[in-house]
Amino acid sequence: MSHKQFYGYHIVTASSVIQLMYLGGVFTYGVLFRHLEAEFAWLPGNPHPLPVAALISGAGSMMFFFMGTLSAVMGFLSDRLGPRIVMTATTASFGIGFLLLSTISAPWQLYLYYGLLCGIGMGAHDVVLLSTVARWFTKYRGIMAGIVKAGAGVGQVLVPVGAAYLITRYDWRDAVLIIGITLLIGMVLTSQFLRRDPRMYSQLPLGEENDSDTALPSETGATVRQALGHYQFWLLCLAKLADFYCVTTIMVHIVRYGQLEGLSPGVAAILIACVGGFSIIGRLAFGLLFDRLGTRLSLNICFSLLLFSVMLLHQIERPELLFVFTFFYGIPHGGFFVIASPSIAEYFGTRSHGSILGLVFFVGTVGAVGGPIVTGWTYDVTQSYDVSILLLIGLAAVGLLLTLFLRPIKSNWSTTASP
Repeated sequence: MSHKQFYGYHIVTASSVIQLMYLGGVFTYGVLFRHLEAEFAWLPGNPHPLPVAALISGAGSMMFFFMGTLSAVMGFLSDRLGPRIVMTATTASFGIGFLLLSTISAPWQLYLYYGLLCGIGMGAHDVVLLSTVARWFTKYRGIMAGIVKAGAGVGQVLVPVGAAYLITRYDWRDAVLIIGITLLIGMVLTSQFLRRDPRMYSQLPLGEENDSDTALPSETGATVRQALGHYQFWLLCLAKLADFYCVTTIMVHIVRYGQLEGLSPGVAAILIACVGGFSIIGRLAFGLLFDRLGTRLSLNICFSLLLFSVMLLHQIERPELLFVFTFFYGIPHGGFFVIASPSIAEYFGTRSHGSILGLVFFVGTVGAVGGPIVTGWTYDVTQSYDVSILLLIGLAAVGLLLTLFLRPIKSNWSTTASP
């Protein structure tokens, strides 16, 4: 089979474009933070202020909560219904929720539109797309996941910067409406290119060969129950909790932190774009590294870089040096998202890949939900981000220690009968 005829490359392209739009929308929420404060007079200078940072961060935490709690369900549905159906429904939910942000007039609407609808939409974005790519590629599995997640990095660069420009040109509501409509149409249309399993189209995953004239071999791998019986599964879950806490906290708070440290709103918005830009390097680099080093060493390197970056953040005293932080942080930020899916394939095969990956993300949701809102709450109480940065340092160290104990699984999943 020539590579030009292999449909898996279309899967990678479509998944990368969808990731671009998803993560572009999520990172734009950080750009909107101060505009939401001003719109509803949630600023600390009011006579009876609401807890400003925790209130707005709470909508972000709610979005991450639904993203994570639904990820196992989305993985299960993708395993059985296929990615096209699941992604069509979830991208529509995300696009509608985002564009409805342009109409909000009360805090509960922020939680309904961004927290619930966008959260439902985000539930499928990684588990379905990365699981689908893992099924189409055995060879180059890491770098293909890296290319898909590089799309997310491009979105983190382009969409928030575009949103900041639209806000200066029009206002924040018009900017959100324009972006929301673009996301809705673009993601739903692109989802139509997705297909679950190459075997359904008389193809094999790239890197596998069928030397006989018999029917194509079935998928192999662990069932969900078998995966739950291995300590490696739980180490991956707890490591994901640690990295999700750090990633979502920085995603929601970095623009606001930059502004409080003295950067102008426009310059602070570039921080999140820089994270996205440097994460592209991380996504591609760790995709290549994974294909050569495997799960354990890739995660060791990722957590080491994360730990160094948040320790650096704790020492920074001049706001312009935050751009140095974005370099050292952006690389592992991208790496974590790339490693997740191929690590499940390495340890547990692809038979129930979506369901197992979804469960890992489900456990990680505890960190994804807790990070932004705990950080917002500690700021409201202390009027400082110092405690929150120390928590980031601690969790990065815990994640590194957990991944040092990963070892290969000796089970031969090829003996597992196909469902």
